[in-house]
Amino acid sequence: MIETGVGYICTTIDKLPHYLSAVTQQHPIESRLVEKIIDNLNAEIALGTVTTVYEGVQWLGYSYMFVRWKKNPLGYGIDWQEFQDDPTLTQRRRSLIIRAAKHLQKLQMIIFNEATEALSPKDLGRIASNFYVLNTSIEIFNSLLKPTQSEADILSIIALSGEFDNIQARGCCHHGSSGPTYADIMYR
Repeated sequence: MIETGVGYICTTIDKLPHYLSAVTQQHPIESRLVEKIIDNLNAEIALGTVTTVYEGVQWLGYSYMFVRWKKNPLGYGIDWQEFQDDPTLTQRRRSLIIRAAKHLQKLQMIIFNEATEALSPKDLGRIASNFYVLNTSIEIFNSLLKPTQSEADILSIIALSGEFDNIQARGCCHHGSSGPTYADIMYR
């Protein structure tokens, strides 16, 4: 088993002290994969590297999250009894994969055959994976997009997706600013 690795940290200057202290003071860095497991599993299914629940369980066994689960089970909500009963945490990994697969199937991103536990990508899942579209955005699109909507309605729905959460308007474009507005520029 590999015990060491190399990591690169790309961050803003205001967060640099936090990461430097984490590295120099030997604070363990905890995994947050479980928060994005649905999108990550979709990517693996779209690539063809995970085609069954069993392969999904194996894939999680190679993750940093699995390493941290074993080193710090209580920090991930795993009680000692569960850890003693299942030291490889196979059942926990399995239930995580099944839960994520059911969600992806509900969103029409994959085909999940519960009888055979096969996982197959659909076009929507491949597109989401290839273009980094979050499953939460697909959920918004699936629920709100209708065939008879105007372009303005479609753009409004697309703007609801999480991919735009960190985009900020330029200073000149805020309401009440003295700079030109979008309408000023478009209709000159």
